[in-house]
Amino acid sequence: FVEWMIGLTEPEERAFQQVVETYEEETQMPYITSFERRGIEIGRQEGRQDTALSLTLRQLRRKLGGLSAQEEAALHSLPVERVEALADALLDFSTPEDLDAWLRDNGGVASASA
Repeated sequence: FVEWMIGLTEPEERAFQQVVETYEEETQMPYITSFERRGIEIGRQEGRQDTALSLTLRQLRRKLGGLSAQEEAALHSLPVERVEALADALLDFSTPEDLDAWLRDNGGVASASA
């Protein structure tokens, strides 16, 4: 980030990189900019969302059979916290109507069959 804001020359950039590498070696920790930290956090959040959604979809398909396109779309629009809550709730589902009711009660959209 520093080199981007200041516009270092080629020799200055090499010298700056050497200082950073020395710092990383001495502290046994990588130098990460605030932009990199934010990118890492966003990646973690996206990974958590993808994992929760993938697992919940697999569990629902196994428990209830196929899902409608509307149900899948509703699930994809849920925030990760709601997907995780659904993963817990689906353990008590016995029919597709249970999913429709959960979606209606939790900000999703029920399937056309509801």
